[in-house]
Amino acid sequence: MKKLISDATERFFNVDNTFLITFKHLFTKPDEVIGGYINGVRRKYLNPISYLTIAITFGGLFVYVCTEFFPNALDFDFRYENSSSLTEAENLGQDFQKTWNTYLFKYQSLFYIAMLPFLALMSRIVFINKKQFNLSEHFVINIYAYSHLSIIINTVYMLVLWNSKLLYYVSMVNLVFQIGFFTWVFYKLFNLTIKQTILKLLLFLVLFATICFVIMLIAIVYIALFTDTFQKMAA
Repeated sequence: MKKLISDATERFFNVDNTFLITFKHLFTKPDEVIGGYINGVRRKYLNPISYLTIAITFGGLFVYVCTEFFPNALDFDFRYENSSSLTEAENLGQDFQKTWNTYLFKYQSLFYIAMLPFLALMSRIVFINKKQFNLSEHFVINIYAYSHLSIIINTVYMLVLWNSKLLYYVSMVNLVFQIGFFTWVFYKLFNLTIKQTILKLLLFLVLFATICFVIMLIAIVYIALFTDTFQKMAA
């Protein structure tokens, strides 16, 4: 057992291993990590599938810790008024919001994985005038960027799960962090100017908001038709 623990520690926490190098350089020089992989560099950094696997593991760990040790952390009760002073419709709205928060946090990894093809397509559309990367290579870019964010975000979430209010505010900052990191990745990969970066970002946000709205509608329809969530809230 001691040998197994030693081997695991050596593999994942040694300063010379590819995971830590990949993690560090995706912050400082994402163009070298992602561009290098696309151009055939395989040994220096983790490949995107391995990095995604680690990200999914962190997401699963977050769900486990939340479910087992902090089951009420995602209710965010501090945001809601005392139910005794609310109408039935307002209580129903609060219950739905709590349920939505739980689904969104617990299944965020699945949501983003499902979004990866759309993100790749959107980034390809945004950079349609740049022929540097094709659609499959945009898929690689988004896998690396998403995986990196997921590892960071789920780690931070686990550190603040003990405080529901802190978790909520961290989740708000998370959105800005995600947008900023994706912007940084594409800025480096395509060697953009500040003006080009802002214009591309605005176009991407419009496309992303449209896709998210459609997915949200689909999710609500699914919850309404295939689960008993609304019946429970009405009862």
